[in-house]
Amino acid sequence: MVFEEPLILHHCAQSNEYFHWIEHLNSFESFLSKKPPQYNLRADLQPLKKLISVGLEKIGYTEQAKKIGLCSTEIELNNKIIEQYTDETSLYYDVNKFLRDCHLYQDGNFNTDDTESFDNALAPWILQLNVAIRQKPTFEQKVYRGTNLSQEDIEKYTESELFVWAPFVSASKSKEECFGGNVLFEIFTESAMSLNDKRYPRDISLFSKFKEEEEVLFPVACAYRVHYVKKEDALTTIGVATVDYN
Repeated sequence: MVFEEPLILHHCAQSNEYFHWIEHLNSFESFLSKKPPQYNLRADLQPLKKLISVGLEKIGYTEQAKKIGLCSTEIELNNKIIEQYTDETSLYYDVNKFLRDCHLYQDGNFNTDDTESFDNALAPWILQLNVAIRQKPTFEQKVYRGTNLSQEDIEKYTESELFVWAPFVSASKSKEECFGGNVLFEIFTESAMSLNDKRYPRDISLFSKFKEEEEVLFPVACAYRVHYVKKEDALTTIGVATVDYN
């Protein structure tokens, strides 16, 4: 099983030389040196906005591209991208499908020479969202995610099993916001340290399109370990912990 982030995104980051997109990969060393990563742009904003906007327009997200172009500061850009993600339009689904496909591709017969052929116009937007959330506060308590799963999928979550959720993963600070499905994930951490700054989700509730959901967001390609599975009537509760030390 691949525990790395999609190499397709690394290819995009390296091609465009935006260091802040991959800064989390050195976060452990940064924290040890007492210089935690800032995840901020070290270059002119205009080329970055253009790169993101062109990618969005290329696959039909003209309105989102237009709003990116209107941002005048990096903070405004980051908040707009977070809002666009939480709006749950088809952009939300396309982003997460692309990330899942990348992960499945790497988990199979992956050849690093194939990265360019599997590139995607959404990569700059995804990479900027991945740093935008890291500029928000961590939320260090248990969070919750409700969903509907088939019995076959539920049975894939077995105690002590390690797995990766390849996309961004939304959760809520409020357990009550997550009922309605047949599965409730309770998410916490087992990591005493964090190699890639994936130990905790980021609190984006103030910037989400739906503030009442009290949303937090995990970065792409976080690894988790199943700690427990409990069945009560029609609801299955699955406790999973982030693993960011291997």
